Amino acid sequence: MCATKASNLLRKYLPNKPHKWGYKLLVVCDDRCFAYDFEIYSGMENDPELRYPSEPDLGAKGIQSLGTVNKGRLGKDLKIPSIKDLKKEKVQRGYSEQWVANCDNTDIVTVMWYDNKPVILSSSFVGQEPIEDTARNRKNLMGLTIFLFGVKKDYDEKYPGRKGKTFLSCEKYRVELCLNKYNNCFRSFHQ
Repeated sequence: MCATKASNLLRKYLPNKPHKWGYKLLVVCDDRCFAYDFEIYSGMENDPELRYPSEPDLGAKGIQSLGTVNKGRLGKDLKIPSIKDLKKEKVQRGYSEQWVANCDNTDIVTVMWYDNKPVILSSSFVGQEPIEDTARNRKNLMGLTIFLFGVKKDYDEKYPGRKGKTFLSCEKYRVELCLNKYNNCFRSFHQ
C-alpha cells in the first residue's frame, strides 16, 4: 500500500495498515523480490479485457497461481468452518481440509489449514498433498507437526546466511516462494 492524502477514486481504505488511506498496488515479483511490473488496484472491472485476471483466467493461459484468499470471497457454496467451530471441535494446530473445483476447465484447489487461526490458500497447481512434517516449538518446548502443502523447505542449501526469510520451493513445478514478515513474493511459472 502506498499512503496518500489525495482524494480520488483509486484511493482505498485498508483498516489494518498504519496509514489507513492509500493506493493499493499489485506487484509482479520474482523469487528474489525484484519487482518487474505493478498495477494500481482500481476494483473489479466489468470489461473482461480491462479486468485484473483471476485464477481461472490465469489457468486458461497456462499460468499457475497461488495465494491467500479471504473466506468471504469464496462464495456460499463452499462450507469453510469458522474459528468458533474449529475451537469447539478442539482441532489441533496443523489440521487441514481441501476442496477442488473445476472452473473453465481449470482445477482450482482451496486448502484451509489451522495454525493459530485458519489460513485459506487457493491454487491452480498445488494442493494439500504431499504433507510434510515440520517441528515447531515456539510457545512451549514440545514439538508440533505442522502442514506444508506440497512445498519443501529448501533455503538452507540454496540461500545460506539469509536470516529472517523463508524460501520454499514447490516440489511439483520448482517454483520458488519468498515469504517473510514484510514480503510475499511469487515467481510466476509459464509453460
